[in-house]
Amino acid sequence: MKNKPIIFSIFFSAFILMALSFPLQIMLLYGHEWGEWPMIFSKLTVFNRLVIGIFLLNAYLSLTAHKWLRVTIPLSLLVVCANNFIVGSYGTDYALHLTSLTSLMYLFFVSNLYLSRGYQVLLNPQLRWWRVPLRKKISCPVSIKLSNGEYFKSKSFDISNSGLFLEKQSNQREDFSAMNNVEEILEQDMILNLAIAESFFCRAKIVRKTAGNGQYPAGIGLEFIDLNWQNKHSLQNLLQREVAGH
Repeated sequence: MKNKPIIFSIFFSAFILMALSFPLQIMLLYGHEWGEWPMIFSKLTVFNRLVIGIFLLNAYLSLTAHKWLRVTIPLSLLVVCANNFIVGSYGTDYALHLTSLTSLMYLFFVSNLYLSRGYQVLLNPQLRWWRVPLRKKISCPVSIKLSNGEYFKSKSFDISNSGLFLEKQSNQREDFSAMNNVEEILEQDMILNLAIAESFFCRAKIVRKTAGNGQYPAGIGLEFIDLNWQNKHSLQNLLQREVAGH
């Protein structure tokens, strides 16, 4: 999934507009001008402000495709329904049947998230490939010692500032059995030889596995953890040289 699903952009824009609709409604109902924000804000009820707040939160989470959107969307539905019920039952500006219809429309709107591929992104953060840093195809030896004491060698397929893709070698075990847990933190340092008379040690975790897809061979994606400034400097120099060389 190389591009962010469009549902997140739609939700971001919609939540911003819905948040703005509250002060705009007050302006229309009571004839306030743009500069009368203190008076407009004073007419917002506690529930109005709560709805605006959660709409703005949803807008931010939609923009970043954050996993917490799975929680704030149902929560916002409860808040919207409660606000609309109070406005329709006790307010003088809107009838209950109209506010109930608004609640149903909001339910229909947010349910689209769960019917789209965007929901799979929320469930599986590793699908957010549009956030992956630019990678350069660099092949260099890699030696890894796992937390269970196993040790093996491979080579990188590509490298970025945040990690690398480790290409499965033909002489390796068929199943990468020692690395089945994608959340495994390697106990020992990963030794990455950059083929430039430098090597550095760092911890890493597995973020994805693939049997081969398109231009990518079979292998695993590793994310660096807590790189020190020397490692970051070595990686930056390597990537800059690769860019200059191409």
